[in-house]
Amino acid sequence: MEFELGGKRPKVHRDAYIAPTAVLIGDVEIEAGASIWFGAVLRGDESTIKVGEGANVQDNAVIHCAENLPTVIERNASVVNFLDADYSILNQPLAKLYGLGDIAPPEEAHLFRKVKFNNPNRGGLLGQGSVLTVTANGIETSPVVRGVWLLENILGTPAPPPPDDVP
Repeated sequence: MEFELGGKRPKVHRDAYIAPTAVLIGDVEIEAGASIWFGAVLRGDESTIKVGEGANVQDNAVIHCAENLPTVIERNASVVNFLDADYSILNQPLAKLYGLGDIAPPEEAHLFRKVKFNNPNRGGLLGQGSVLTVTANGIETSPVVRGVWLLENILGTPAPPPPDDVP
């Protein structure tokens, strides 16, 4: 299903596949050979969503965008890009929380933007405070707990049990 929003209507290439229960809203562009699967919702209300040639959006995915920050899905995109990116999407309050200083003028402090990092320990999903917090016990963090969380919640693979000789 396609819906116009704010005067913008989805643009779908004739060679793209859109499943019957997928929903495209507003400023959404689907290129040739791309596929949007069952139950997926792409809501281009604040900016553009572009699904590139040959890319796909899997079943029940929900994709939206922030004001002035388009969402682009490319062909053969790897989950590694998501996990270990050299950037993050931040607004001024988050940049302050992460100790990054000013990234925007005061009148644009609420807007999210892409911020590139020089530090390899920042950026990507694994460098986000939310992931570091959810995989900590309140006192310390654990790479093992973070790895189990990653396996179960991102990769959909349960961690194997420890060997018998591990206490």
